[in-house]
Amino acid sequence: MEVKYVRIYQESTTTSVGELCMSQMIVSPNPVSNHALIRTPAEAEGSSVVVYDLQGRLLKSIVVQGEETSVDMSDWSPGIYLFKIRGANANPTFKVIKK
Repeated sequence: MEVKYVRIYQESTTTSVGELCMSQMIVSPNPVSNHALIRTPAEAEGSSVVVYDLQGRLLKSIVVQGEETSVDMSDWSPGIYLFKIRGANANPTFKVIKK
């Protein structure tokens, strides 16, 4: 079974625009062959995305530009990677599988 995308929702009663937009981010496809696409609301522009392997090594740091940001994973080994979105009020983490 292949998962087309992962959507993260936060259960809370927040009213912060930053928290609401950060909870609407999508990383797809999952699993990834070559490129992961991070879709974000316009309010998230300027946030950063950092990617770690499971050993905690920082592999990439990207600034979100617009509503879609592509991450080239073509040279990376198959495995599980953690995408952490750093924003003003929320920091969701996505587990992305590279096949």
